[in-house]
Order: sequence, then C-alpha cells, then structure tokens
Amino acid sequence: MAWYRFNLGKTIRCASAHVAASCKYRCMCKRRFALTAIAALAAVAMSACSTAGVAGEAVPATGSAITQKAAILVPAESRYVDVSGKVVVSRDSYGSQYGAQPYPGIAIGQHQSDGSTKDCTLGPAVTSSRGKGFITAGHCDQTPGGEVFVFADTNGAEPVSIGSITGAEDKPTPQGYSDSAVIWTGTVDPSATKIAGRWPVTGVMAASEVRRLPVGTPICIDGAWSGVVCGPLEAADDRYIRTPRLAQGGDSGAAVFVVDQKGEASLVGIHSGFENGQDEATFLEPALERLGVQALTTAR
Repeated sequence: MAWYRFNLGKTIRCASAHVAASCKYRCMCKRRFALTAIAALAAVAMSACSTAGVAGEAVPATGSAITQKAAILVPAESRYVDVSGKVVVSRDSYGSQYGAQPYPGIAIGQHQSDGSTKDCTLGPAVTSSRGKGFITAGHCDQTPGGEVFVFADTNGAEPVSIGSITGAEDKPTPQGYSDSAVIWTGTVDPSATKIAGRWPVTGVMAASEVRRLPVGTPICIDGAWSGVVCGPLEAADDRYIRTPRLAQGGDSGAAVFVVDQKGEASLVGIHSGFENGQDEATFLEPALERLGVQALTTAR
C-alpha cells in the first residue's frame, strides 16, 4: 500500500501564551500519510533496536573503517573553511535527503496517532555498550515510543523502520540548553562516519572550546532539507551555538560541525531551531555525556 506524504509546514513552539518575539521555531516538518498505510508499517518494519544492556563503555567495532570513541578536540590553529555547496546530496521528490539505510543528514519521520509524521534529521552516529545508533534532537520525540523510519525511494512510498527515539530531553541545564536523544539502530554503516560521504569525522570539540571559537568561524550543518550549508559563528554562549539563519523546517537533529583545511570534520553541536533571525544549535559534548554514548569517527 502506498504512503502519501505532504509537507504541512513547521512546528512552532512559543515560550509564552502570547505569539511574539519569544516564539521559537523548531525545525520539524509534518507530513500526512494515507490512514491505510498505518497497517503497512508492519510489513516494511525491520527490527533494528536493541533493548539489552545500558549505556557505558564503547564496544569493539564490527568493521575496520570506524573507530569507537571520538577524542575531545581543541580547535586547531588553522582556519576552518566554509564547505557550502561542495557536495551534491541525493534528494527525494519532497526535497529531503533520503535512503534505505540510516546515515547522518537523512530525513527521519516519527509516526503520529493521526496518521501523520513529524520529520527531523538524523544526526551523528554513536556507540555505547548498548549498541550503535544516531543522535537527533530531543524535541523530535513528539510521540514517545512512536516508530521512527527512513524512506527508501524518491516518492516516500517505502518507509523503513529504524527503531524509536529514547532518552529525549528538551530543557535548560547548567551545561547549556539540552535538546538531544538517541535512536538505537543496532548497526551503523561505516560510511556514516563521513559527513555527506565526503568529510571524515575525526572527533568532538569540547563545549568550552566551541565557546572560544572566533566570531566568524564557519559553522556548518547537514540538514535533511538544507543539505550541507555553513554560516559565520555569531555567538557561542551559555545556551546555544548561534549563526545566521541556515536551516529549514525538518533540519532539527542535524549534525553541526566545522571543517578544517585538511578536509576533516569536528562535531560541535545538534541543530535545535531558530529564533530572532538566528539558528540555534545545542552543544554535542554534554549531550553525549548525558546519553552515555561516544561519537563514531573515521579511522585515520
């Protein structure tokens, strides 16, 4: 049975009952499917989520192309570069990145009780003693326990289950605003350690070092709808990494990163939303610590 997808716009979240400048836009999209497709999920779902064990130390790699624990990096002396438009991503008929296997930057949808989905972006690949999976934004968990899937074809008619969102948090913390969660997929393809198949992830930058980056440093995201785009750092304060508006609806959860002159990527954050003309990303390092996971990196 075919699934029918329609973009119904962004989800808007306001800090008060009054619609004013305090309104924060969370970068999710909503798509609606034929109600008869709900039953079809069972036919296309594949069990990819492990429920055994708890988060903790990294486990050995299943392939030689990736290592298990990302080092916390200090910014290099060399300048970081803007890589906007340097790679062409595969897009479906809705304009989002897609594929039958999960990897960073791909669009994900969480099934809702009304037959629609709330769409976000799959973020960095991670590992722990529990298994492997991917980070996304905590606010993407609109229906706790709801099935999450990717789309295998350009028309969005072939949803593939990848698990469910766990450990979601969306609130202020002493380490900055927390907006993170994990999806346990069981396995991660080695290609998931390269952003857009091009820039190898070599580590995670400590939040303290992100805050020391000079204003104007190119900060990049790999959003399901925006693709790979970069903009100058405007501020990295006690809550967010802030840049000019780069993202579109559906980009929540995207990896936020910098690329050095050698073409290597360091992860810095998770795209959360936009407010007052600025994109806002949360810091990745405290999110990994809270979730008990480590970012997967490309072996040198």
